[in-house]
Amino acid sequence: MRPDCWRAHYKPWVKAIADYAHAKGLSVIYHGCGNVNAIFEVYIEAGIDAYQPLGSQSGHGVLDLRRRSARMGSVAIAHPSVGDG
Repeated sequence: MRPDCWRAHYKPWVKAIADYAHAKGLSVIYHGCGNVNAIFEVYIEAGIDAYQPLGSQSGHGVLDLRRRSARMGSVAIAHPSVGDG
């Protein structure tokens, strides 16, 4: 999704939810799938406190995203070449 489209159609709703949670003293962890490099800053603008997962398997530049924000992420413990069993 293009950043301008996400900003126009989704950010207002996500920001409203984040603002409500923050008013209640809660942090907001946003779960999404896929590569969000192009809209990562929009999550921050919307008040997201942490993004999960930040995994290289989704095409994220994990180290780059960590440098851009101190947000939480997770790393998959199973690797396709090793299996998960």
